[in-house]
Amino acid sequence: MSNQVPHRERMSMREGGLYVDGRKVLDVVKASFKWTPEVMQTRSVGQHGKCSRYVGYELKGSIEEYKSTPWTKNMIQKYMNTGETQRFTLQGTADDKNSDYYKANGIDRYTLTEVVFTGDISLLELDAEDKNGAKNVLQFSAYDVQI
Repeated sequence: MSNQVPHRERMSMREGGLYVDGRKVLDVVKASFKWTPEVMQTRSVGQHGKCSRYVGYELKGSIEEYKSTPWTKNMIQKYMNTGETQRFTLQGTADDKNSDYYKANGIDRYTLTEVVFTGDISLLELDAEDKNGAKNVLQFSAYDVQI
């Protein structure tokens, strides 16, 4: 009998893509989409434990990309000109074809709709000591997800 653990091909987080309104973000470094349940907890007199259930959810995440196109500048300018909140559709895929996950399940794809960027959006950053290149780090929230 062998004590060897079977070899696993874990999914690499380097394989995949991110799309904003159908346009591929070419220089994405990191992306994360999060689903956070809103939990209601109740307890009646005499009960020691709590009952929990989902009553809603929040969708949020972040994108880190090398600054290579002016899409965030254009988004800000459009809001400044019209006063209308810019909403986007984000699609993220994980498709490491050499992983056990891909072989069993195929591409992992999520589409977030009504995405609004919620955190600081850098207009300009200068750094004489930088060795990595200019990056955008963007936080967002979304209304819905298609799984």
